[in-house]
Amino acid sequence: MLEFNAGKNEDKCFHFAAGVTGGYNIFRNRLKQEYTIDGVDSKRKLKDDFNVNPFRYALTARMGVGQYTVFANYSLGELFKANRGPELHPFSAGFSLNF
Repeated sequence: MLEFNAGKNEDKCFHFAAGVTGGYNIFRNRLKQEYTIDGVDSKRKLKDDFNVNPFRYALTARMGVGQYTVFANYSLGELFKANRGPELHPFSAGFSLNF
């Protein structure tokens, strides 16, 4: 990531950062369900890859003042493997407090 700070005092200056993040999922995904049908409690555990693409790479940006930061991430790769699910590109945004 490339970061820019407008001053030396971290508690009061404007900051901006942008770049690319990536990752690889080395673990199998897990699903755990607990439910009740007709008064009978049941549990179900499942380990699978669920056709999720193990490689992840995304654009990310962060901007804020002092300890307050807003961020956004947009995935350049699809969430699911080719022809194994809908064509989705995950997006997340939020607010963070950096104490």
